[in-house]
Amino acid sequence: MNPYKPQTLRYADTIWRAIGAGLWVALAVLAPALPAQTVLAHSNAVAQADQGLNGGWAIDDAGHITFVHSLTSSLGAMHDAGAGWVRIVFRLGGCYPNWTSRGCDGRTALQAYDEVVASIRGQNLHVLGILTSESWLGSQNDWVANNAETAGGNGDNAFAQGFAQGAAAVVAQHFVGQVVDWEVWNEPNAWTDTDGVGHFWGSSYMYPSNYAWLLRRSYTAIKNAQPSARVLFGSLFAHESFGVQTMVQVNGKSQRVTKRGDMPGARRPAPRAAALTIRLATACASNAPAGADSGASYLCATYAVGLGYASWAAGAYPFEDVGQHLYLGLGTTVSGATVSTYLQDLRQAYLAYEGSSTSKRTLVTEVGWPTDQVSPQVQADNLRIAFQTLRNTSFVGRSFWFNTQDAPEAGLYYGLVDTNGSAKQAFAAFQQYATYQASPPPPAPTGFVQPLSQPQRLADSRTNGGPIATNTSRCFSVAGQAGVPPDAAGVILNVTAVGYGSQGWVTVYPAGQPVPATSTLNFDTSEYAMADGTIMRLGSGGQVCVSVGTVNSSPGSSHVILDATGFLTSSALAQMPMLSSPQRVIDTRTSGGAIGTGQTRCFAMAGAAGVPVDAAAVVLNVTAVGYGARGWLSVYPNGQGVPATSTVNFDTTEYAIANASIMRLGTGGQVCVNVGTINSVAGSSHVVIDVTGYITSTGLQQLPLLTSPQRLVDTRFTSGPIGSGGSRCFSVAGQAGIPGDAAGVIINVTAVGFGARGWVTVFPSGQAVPATSTLNFDPTEYAMANGAIIRLGDGGSICAAVGTVSSAPGSSQVLIDVVGSVAP
Repeated sequence: MNPYKPQTLRYADTIWRAIGAGLWVALAVLAPALPAQTVLAHSNAVAQADQGLNGGWAIDDAGHITFVHSLTSSLGAMHDAGAGWVRIVFRLGGCYPNWTSRGCDGRTALQAYDEVVASIRGQNLHVLGILTSESWLGSQNDWVANNAETAGGNGDNAFAQGFAQGAAAVVAQHFVGQVVDWEVWNEPNAWTDTDGVGHFWGSSYMYPSNYAWLLRRSYTAIKNAQPSARVLFGSLFAHESFGVQTMVQVNGKSQRVTKRGDMPGARRPAPRAAALTIRLATACASNAPAGADSGASYLCATYAVGLGYASWAAGAYPFEDVGQHLYLGLGTTVSGATVSTYLQDLRQAYLAYEGSSTSKRTLVTEVGWPTDQVSPQVQADNLRIAFQTLRNTSFVGRSFWFNTQDAPEAGLYYGLVDTNGSAKQAFAAFQQYATYQASPPPPAPTGFVQPLSQPQRLADSRTNGGPIATNTSRCFSVAGQAGVPPDAAGVILNVTAVGYGSQGWVTVYPAGQPVPATSTLNFDTSEYAMADGTIMRLGSGGQVCVSVGTVNSSPGSSHVILDATGFLTSSALAQMPMLSSPQRVIDTRTSGGAIGTGQTRCFAMAGAAGVPVDAAAVVLNVTAVGYGARGWLSVYPNGQGVPATSTVNFDTTEYAIANASIMRLGTGGQVCVNVGTINSVAGSSHVVIDVTGYITSTGLQQLPLLTSPQRLVDTRFTSGPIGSGGSRCFSVAGQAGIPGDAAGVIINVTAVGFGARGWVTVFPSGQAVPATSTLNFDPTEYAMANGAIIRLGDGGSICAAVGTVSSAPGSSQVLIDVVGSVAP
């Protein structure tokens, strides 16, 4: 097939299409008679909400608005399902030459749509209107003409100009006060054929430079007609590996094709506008696996060429929100984690340009599963999973299920009701799970512990100051830096050691104090980097200091990285007093001996090392040392059963390893430590416990700790490993004992099953992946763990991103255990 000249394909680019399977289908003109059974009784109507449904064609090619499986025939079902919105395409079809000239039925297209919109509004439904390739006469050759990517142009062309003035301006002006929300184009990233070197054709594909002009011109036209209108970046097709298959009409015959949204081999022309910086160009990227697509790549490319070729203005981009179509796991049960991954991937793309404070949202204008590929039960289950996830993702402003009623003549079986109008199981599921208002943003923490909105890098000796030598210290300013206020009393840190040549440790302590006889983390040459979290009182000048030690005081040094994830307010020291310097409480090497596999030993914390007898919880650093097998330590309150969680993981390649924890005190003011080993092989471990602070009983009201740690996430048993460069989000609020209104969470994160050197970064959902790390992993270790306090993001969720050194291929399983939460 000639890449520059598409075959004569009938892509009816409308709402009525085999979206999940792939492409628009031309609908045969059916008899206008409407069978009575296609309308559900209204006795079971539910309250209408902020979510929506897709229907069939609004008009057929003869200008009829009432025909079998049409939009108007589905309005009763939409109302009874509880939808508040309907998404319709404003198409000319085969009847009308344009919007204002009389067509085959003696009236204009605007007059035909007056009836459609009146019917919709009569059911108290709002309209999301779409302007697509069928809203203005032209072919794919017309709308990709003069593109910057392959044709050497700038992307502007006569089709974009005519579309904006002849369709967008006219239709928006006509429906002032009736339709406020307008989507420009549908799936501009969707294609069916490519030559693999940057040429794409088929479906509704438009090169980013063409779409940048079409969107800019249409935005201006719509806003001139309706200043209060909201314009949606035409919804981007998201799919898993290598697209989805569908049947389309090719030269009058049915043909199976594969529809995709990723752009292998695509090139982006060098932007010509100074507004596009290298930072923006490189920060905006997709983490979707090869052959899969969230729409992020296309969105990134459109921002770039929009700034470089279509006179987009940075900070004033020509749309209010971004649309996305989710067609994931079409033949099976979907996971909420998969849905979150694709949502987050697209979100990160526009945050790279818009910034984390943007009010722009994602509108999921199509999501669905067809019952010719899954059972009605699985369809209903997937609807529940999808809308639960969408409900918990606050940057999703509105969602539309595809679609209301099956239409066998178009090969569509995504409906909530079947071809005869009988409700499927998904109908009741939609009533229950999709009738919700868009989630509010998570509450901001107001207590004495304040997680930052995103982890921030505070210090990195690799780029400033050089390594810290053995038996020397270096102090770093914290107050007033990286989002920590000048009057902060303490800081929540993630400390990383890297670039060392011997076995040793790093000790963090308040400036002005002597170096304590404790450690924050241990490092070994078998690992390329080691990390550990800590909460530390700020010392003189609002600083903390870092000391490096090596085994047997051998010559050596280490680079040190400090990432801040939160801070303690000045009132914190009344409810979460931090010791003037860390104190060693337990060292089984000098008292009690090693703890054997499967055994537990409890230790008194209350009344020891400056912790008062009435303390409710302690801030600990727990170190495992002197072990002979792979295993873990589980720390928990005395009086509770051994939890199915871990605090520290150890491996014989490391001489010692540490991790921080905040732990509620149990019976007798004690915490207990249990030792486990892989496959329960005989073994043991020494345990060292250092205390940096404690929490009072009133402090637990602001920092509620669970009675015992709980496992929240284990990708080994759910969604599988997270690939290098990928991220996945997880609901936290309301899960595993965490209150639904929590502002932050105290977690222990474990990486396991990795095959390359790398790291895991945990961050609030709705934010771009920060340039920080939570823990580091190395193939010499079977597992690595680290504690953190993270603010909850959009939908009460957090995300985990995996990176590898030099972007080597790889992945990691991720486990998240929750210890407690931060109150709003």
